[in-house]
Amino acid sequence: MKIEIELPDWVDKDKTLMLLSGQELVAFKYPKGEWKVKEVRCDQCGECCHDTPEGHTPFGSTDNVCNALEFRDGKFYCTAGPNRPHRCLPDPLEGVYNCSIKYR
Repeated sequence: MKIEIELPDWVDKDKTLMLLSGQELVAFKYPKGEWKVKEVRCDQCGECCHDTPEGHTPFGSTDNVCNALEFRDGKFYCTAGPNRPHRCLPDPLEGVYNCSIKYR
């Protein structure tokens, strides 16, 4: 799918732009950078939610693991669903952890 849009003048070009599909990050652009499009999706390892200090999430955390994270069928899932806060986008934009998510 190809998307072409013209952004209005009020959009601050010195901020990160993100394209979401529901709550999943599909593409992003840093200021003065090029668009990066997700090529490989999350494999539900849960690693990004295992370093969640108390106060980082409205769901609380136990031993630095977000309380909204649930392990079932061999994978981790966020049970917050559409209530997941924006700052909890599961994508590590800088490739932190050993994340399966890849961008081109």
